[in-house]
Amino acid sequence: DGGLYYSTNFGSSWTKINNLPITQFYAYDVSETNQNFQVGGTHDNNSIRTISGSTNYWEPILGGDGMYNRINQQNNDIAYAEYQYGALFRSFNAQDNNPNYNYIAGNMSNDRNNWSAPLELTPGQNEIAYFGTHRVWRSNNNGSNWTAISGDLTQGGENYYHSLTCLAVSALNSNYVMAGSADGRVNITTNGGIGWQDISSGLPERWITDVEFDPQDLNTIYATVSGFRWDEALPHIFKSIDLGQNWEDISGNLPELPVNQMVVDPDDSNEIIVGTDAGIFMTVDGGVNWESITGNMPIVPVVAFKLI
Repeated sequence: DGGLYYSTNFGSSWTKINNLPITQFYAYDVSETNQNFQVGGTHDNNSIRTISGSTNYWEPILGGDGMYNRINQQNNDIAYAEYQYGALFRSFNAQDNNPNYNYIAGNMSNDRNNWSAPLELTPGQNEIAYFGTHRVWRSNNNGSNWTAISGDLTQGGENYYHSLTCLAVSALNSNYVMAGSADGRVNITTNGGIGWQDISSGLPERWITDVEFDPQDLNTIYATVSGFRWDEALPHIFKSIDLGQNWEDISGNLPELPVNQMVVDPDDSNEIIVGTDAGIFMTVDGGVNWESITGNMPIVPVVAFKLI
C-alpha cells in the first residue's frame, strides 16, 4: 500500500523506492483503435495513463485512489477518470500531452457513493454514459448533464455499503440496463429507466461484483457475487435466460475464490472468462467445467478485462 523505503542513516531519514511494478488497479480501459492509449484507476496511486503503450511510461491524470476510467471509443479525445466515493471527472483532450480533467459529478455529490462508484458507456453510443450512486444516473452528452433515471436500487440506509457497485448496458438493445449493489441487489430496466425491476430473488445476499448482458441473446444475463466481506470464499456465478426471473448457478468446479469480473465471448456464449482473487479461469461449456488460464501471469487478484 505505502510502498518500500530505505534508510542509510539508521532511520533518521528515508527514501522511497518509486519503481516497484506492484500498482493495484481497480479498473482499466484501452482504446479499441489505438491500443497504445490506455488508462486505469489505481489504489493510492492516482488514475494513470500511457499514450505510448510502454511499460516504462505511465503518468497520473487525476489524484486520489483511482477508480473507474473509461475512454469514449468513438472519440478518444473524450475520457473519464474518477477517484474514491464518486468524484467523477471528464476530459475533452484526453490524448494531449497535458490533458485537462474537469469535475462533472455535482449532481450526484449528495448521493451515497460506493468506494468505487461504477461508470459505463453505451456500446456503440459512448456519448450516452451511466453512473451509479445508490441510484442510476444517465448523461446523453458525454457527462455534461446528468439525470437520475431510477430511485434507490439498494436495500436503503445511510451507510455507503448500500450503494451500486456495477452497471451494464446491453449491446443488443441500449434500453436494457442492469445495476448491481454491494448489499446484494440486482435491478434491470428494459425501457431506458422508465421502470425498474428487482431481480435479486434467487441470488445470495452478497456483494454483486459484476453484471453482464449476453452478447447474442437479449434475455440472457449474468451476475458474479463475492462473499469476501463475510469471509465466505465460495465463488458464485449466476446465469438467467429470462432476464432474472430464474437464476442458475454456473460456478461449476471453480475453486473457492471470490469472483470479481467476467466477460462473455461475443461469438460463443458458452465461452466465459472470469477474474478471481487468484487469477483467471475459463469455461467453454457454459460453466459446467472451469480451468485456470492464468498461465505465466502471477497468481493475483484480477478485477478488470477489456475485449479488443
